[in-house]
Amino acid sequence: FLANLLVILLLTLVLTSISYVSFRHMSGAINDNMFNEEVRNLELLAPALATYYQQHQSWQDFIEQPENWAHFIRRYSHKGKPWQDRSSQGKPDFRNKPDFLFEPNSLLMRPNPPKRMQAHYFASRLSLLDADKNTIIKAENPGEYVYMINIKLSGKAIAWIALSEATFMEKHGNVMLQIQLRRIVFIALLGIGLAALVSFYLARHFTAPIRQLTLQSSRLANRDFSQKISVKSDDEFAELAHSFNQVTEKLAQYEGLQKQWLQDITHELRTPLTVIRGEVEAMNDGVITPSRDNLNALMLDVLRLNQLIDDLHELSVTDNLDLIKDAEFIRLDKLTKSLSDRFRTTFAKRGITVITDFSPAFVMGDSKRIEQVVVNVLENCNKYTNIDGKVWLKVFSTKEQIVIEIEDSGPGVDSEKLSKMFDRLYRLDTHRNREKGGAGLGLSISKNIVLAHKGTIEASEGSNGGLKIRVGFPQNLEL
Repeated sequence: FLANLLVILLLTLVLTSISYVSFRHMSGAINDNMFNEEVRNLELLAPALATYYQQHQSWQDFIEQPENWAHFIRRYSHKGKPWQDRSSQGKPDFRNKPDFLFEPNSLLMRPNPPKRMQAHYFASRLSLLDADKNTIIKAENPGEYVYMINIKLSGKAIAWIALSEATFMEKHGNVMLQIQLRRIVFIALLGIGLAALVSFYLARHFTAPIRQLTLQSSRLANRDFSQKISVKSDDEFAELAHSFNQVTEKLAQYEGLQKQWLQDITHELRTPLTVIRGEVEAMNDGVITPSRDNLNALMLDVLRLNQLIDDLHELSVTDNLDLIKDAEFIRLDKLTKSLSDRFRTTFAKRGITVITDFSPAFVMGDSKRIEQVVVNVLENCNKYTNIDGKVWLKVFSTKEQIVIEIEDSGPGVDSEKLSKMFDRLYRLDTHRNREKGGAGLGLSISKNIVLAHKGTIEASEGSNGGLKIRVGFPQNLEL
C-alpha cells in the first residue's frame, strides 16, 4: 500500500509541477498582454485629456469631483473612442456608463485578456501630474509608476498621466493562476484520496494470499500438512498457491514414507537381533549347548544383520542422484555378457538356463554402478526362478534408449504388486523369506542408480510367465 501510494504521490507531484510551470508561463504572457493593453489605453487617453483641457482650461472639475475623473477614464480609455450619449441631449454624462466588471472565469482557457478590461482597477491606478511632474490627482491605488505619457496641447506639454504598478490580484494572469492552482490542488487531493482507497483494496487483494502462504509455511515448519491454501483468483498468486499445495502434498507423502521407513527399518533390525539375543541367552543359561553348529547358525544371523546394515548404508549413498563419480563410455553389451558368464555356474546349480541376445551398445556412465544393477537383478532371478527354469538376457538399442531386459520363466508376480517392487524393504511374501531373500533393498538401490544415470527401470509381466525387468539408459547421456 505504501509503495503504491508513494508512486501515486510522485506522479501527482510531477503532474502538479508541470501544470504549475505551464500556467505560470501562461499567466506571465497574460500579464504582459494586459500591460501592453493598458499602455495602448494610456496612449489613446492622452489626446482625450488634451481635448478636455482645451475646453476647460483647467483640471479643476476633476480635482473637486474625483468621481468625474474615474468616469472619464473608464469612458475614454476603451478603444480610444468616447462613449456616445444614447439620448443625444446635452453634454455627455460620464457617470451614466456603468463600470466594466471583470469575470475571472472568462479567462480560464484564454491566453489573452478580454476586450473589456478591469476599468475600475485601471482608473484607480492612474495619476495626473503637471508639466513638472507634480501630482495634480493622486491615484486611488498609488504605487511605483511603471509607465508615463506626456499630454501635449499645440505641441506644448501641459501634463503627464502616470500608471502605477498593479497589485498581484489586479493582474489577470495571477488571478487565473490562483484559480487554476486551487483546482489543480483540489483535483490532486481528490485523485490521491481515490487512488489511496483503490491501493488499499489492491494491497489487501495482493497480501491476502501472501498471508495465507506465510501461515501455511508456519504450519509446514510444525509438520502440519493437513491444511491447504485456497486462493479464489486466476493470477500468479493462484499458481503459486497451487504449487505450494503440491509441495504440501509431497511433504505429507514424504512424512508418511519416512514414518513407514523408520518402522520398517526398526522391524528389520529387531527381528535378527531378537533371534541372536535369544540364542545367546539360551547358550548362557545352558538351554542350548554352544556347539559349532549352533555357533555357525548364530554367525549366519550376524552376517544377515551385517548385510542388512550394509544395504541400508548403500541405499543412503545411492539416494544421492549425484553419486556418479567415474563416468566413462561403456560397451554395455560386453559388460552384460561378462556378468551373464559369471552367473552361468550359479544358475547351473539350480538347473537354470541363460539365453542371451546382445547387440552392440554404448552408454555413458559408472561401470561399477551399472554392474551393481545387473547383478542385483540376476541374483533375484537366481533366488526366485523355479528350478530348471530359464533366464533371458538382452541388450539392444532403440531410437531414444539403450535397453537391458532380464526376464525369467517364473513364477510370476501379481500385477498389483509390480508397482511396489522398487519400494524400500518391500517383499513379495509368496516368494521371499529372510533365509532365501534379502531385506528388500536391492531393487531400491538399483532404482536409485538408474535414476542417477537419468534412466528408467520398470517391472512387468514377462511373455514366458515370469517377471521382466527393463532398464533403459538415454542415448547420448551427458553426466
